[in-house]
Amino acid sequence: KLFDCLTIVGFEKQFQQAYNNAKFKEVQGEMKRLVFCQAVIVKEEGSISTYNVQEAMVVCEKMKHADFVVYFNSTECEVQCMCRLFEFRGIMCAHSLDVLVRRCINEVPSKYILPWW
Repeated sequence: KLFDCLTIVGFEKQFQQAYNNAKFKEVQGEMKRLVFCQAVIVKEEGSISTYNVQEAMVVCEKMKHADFVVYFNSTECEVQCMCRLFEFRGIMCAHSLDVLVRRCINEVPSKYILPWW
């Protein structure tokens, strides 16, 4: 049985179809965090855009903000976040996903869906 998608974002359906339920639940955890993220473009140089993504979070019962830098290459449709979640756990982070949403990208390149899940 497949878990239902939480959003209407196209790439969530892509992850649902590609991953097993356990890995998809991890991705959905990142999808839930999207509501706490705010991506703002800070620089564009050719095809490379730099975003500051501010994420609101509760730390010790107080609201805090953490800033993350995300680079997006529009030519290659590549995204890289300083949190490096993709490199460590094999799933895209909420910060990178927020940049994709802001850029109206509905499908992630296959290189961001690792085949062993």
